[in-house]
Amino acid sequence: MKNVNPTAPKRKYTPEDIAAERAALTAQIKAKEKTIRQKWTTLTAPPTSDNKFQLWTNRAAAAYTLYDGFMTGYKLLRTFNTVGRLFRKRGKKLKKT
Repeated sequence: MKNVNPTAPKRKYTPEDIAAERAALTAQIKAKEKTIRQKWTTLTAPPTSDNKFQLWTNRAAAAYTLYDGFMTGYKLLRTFNTVGRLFRKRGKKLKKT
């Protein structure tokens, strides 16, 4: 926490000060967005391959990863649907009178 002197006069901000601060913060945000975009591009780029064997290996690994993600999602969905069925209210049958 900052040590603030309560007896110090408070600074009055002018519209020019606010505009300058806003411009500085906007420049910082744009610089951060640029670095985030560059990092995202490098993280999601497909691996490079030098020969056909590496190309096929990379494709097989990507196919397996896709299959594994699909099956994990499918199993989770089945599990959650089973849990949901346990807590679902069941319709009451009407008695014939």
